[in-house]
Amino acid sequence: MNILAIDIETLATTADAVCLSIGVAFEGGHVDGVRLNVCDQIRLCRRVDPETQKWWARQEEITWWHATDRDSQMDLGDGLTLIAEKIAAFEPNEIWARGSMDQIVLENLLAQVGVAVPWRYSVWRDERTLWALAQELGLPAVKGGRANTHTALEDACACLKSVITIKDMLRALASNL
Repeated sequence: MNILAIDIETLATTADAVCLSIGVAFEGGHVDGVRLNVCDQIRLCRRVDPETQKWWARQEEITWWHATDRDSQMDLGDGLTLIAEKIAAFEPNEIWARGSMDQIVLENLLAQVGVAVPWRYSVWRDERTLWALAQELGLPAVKGGRANTHTALEDACACLKSVITIKDMLRALASNL
């Protein structure tokens, strides 16, 4: 089964949010990420929310740098195409994220730029559902060792680690039934 996890960092919490960065962790250890050109997105009238900007201002400076480093920002179309091609080549059966916002923002952004969505609609999963199920079953809390860095790549890696760990615990529990 091909599993990957995606995390994004944004400047709003709406479908048309400016997306600062995308991190993807692929089962098997490969990781990839891009920082997207913010100016390209502003020209497309994507949203910047003042409350989200205030939230970013309260984060550590290195966190903001990881999300916005101008020297490593890619052209919006090139960055989205690169990530979409890598995801499509992987042919994921499951895409995990913490919540549904990542899927909503990415699909909105891909459509706006004219890049084909590289996944089937039915492959998305919410990691928090696994957390809740594990807790309900009395399994130890697992959150992938998340350092709460708010960097897309590190958060995607932590999400994938958490998902794999919880699924392994659930398999072990099921084998004892």
